[in-house]
Amino acid sequence: MILIYFYLMVRLSYGLCKFSNERQFQNSILKIHNGDWGGIPIFPYRTIVQQNVALFMHNVSKNMNVHFQLGLGDNFYFDGVKSVDDKRFKLSFEDVFLDQEIPWFFILGNHDYLGNPHAQIEYTERSKRWILPNYNYSISVNINQGKNKLIYILMIDTVLLSQETEFRDRSNKVKTLNVTDHKKNDYFQEIEETLKKISLEKYPYVIVAGHYPVWSVSEHGPTKILVDKLRPLLHKYKVNAYFAGHEHDMEHLSHTYMNSTVEYIITGIANLPYYSTEHLNDVPKDSLKYYWADIFQIHGALALVEADLNAMNITYIKTNGEKLYQIKIKNKF
Repeated sequence: MILIYFYLMVRLSYGLCKFSNERQFQNSILKIHNGDWGGIPIFPYRTIVQQNVALFMHNVSKNMNVHFQLGLGDNFYFDGVKSVDDKRFKLSFEDVFLDQEIPWFFILGNHDYLGNPHAQIEYTERSKRWILPNYNYSISVNINQGKNKLIYILMIDTVLLSQETEFRDRSNKVKTLNVTDHKKNDYFQEIEETLKKISLEKYPYVIVAGHYPVWSVSEHGPTKILVDKLRPLLHKYKVNAYFAGHEHDMEHLSHTYMNSTVEYIITGIANLPYYSTEHLNDVPKDSLKYYWADIFQIHGALALVEADLNAMNITYIKTNGEKLYQIKIKNKF
């Protein structure tokens, strides 16, 4: 065993805050990420799939020493939360996910914008494991007592990037998003400035994470504004991977563009699974490498990420323990 100082630095647009922890583990970092996990608004405030995912995450965390988790939006179905005192924080999160010591880093999804999105940011001050300090922020992971850079994760709010003001749910009902305070912000320029700066800092792995996918073969398909404006930035600055949710399935697309390959990872099957490949012809040719959805709506799945200075391995795992698929990403340097 090697003592590694696990150091997460969360950079905010309005300042800098730090989260740090010191643990005994092998010379690698383990994390779990999933999206679209946010329960239901009526009793028992959770689904069978969410409960199964939460229990499986607890077992994986206990047996494999997971260090942190990413929540990729749609944190509370179907209409977000009303305030920082909303009971859903307790009933759909605190009472469901059992590991009190493992931090969660969140971003917002479109369903979160049907309520009070800022309340989820405020809840960062209430919970020791709920971390959502701003709409856009970053996580820096260093190892070996902070001496070696390992992973840089840029957490972005794709609802704001999309410039949408409403969306249609599956019942074809139009719902209005609470985004009126953000219309004038040029978030793409901020993202480019951040990625340009980080490209000079020699992180072995650079990840961008958002709720909406860039590419997807499923129900919602590619997000046009992200294809047009975010995709060029991901490839220009040689980002390793883009993590997303929104689609209620597991997808892996690999796309080479501007002489750079980016892995597009979708994990959104932690609450309400849904099978669809209706946009199979709307993604780059041969880019789809894997697709899975739980058509029986029982198991759900998650992505387990293990990274060291040699490689990053991303494993899709069903909640019954079955390993579905694995992606290997090489160190950039």
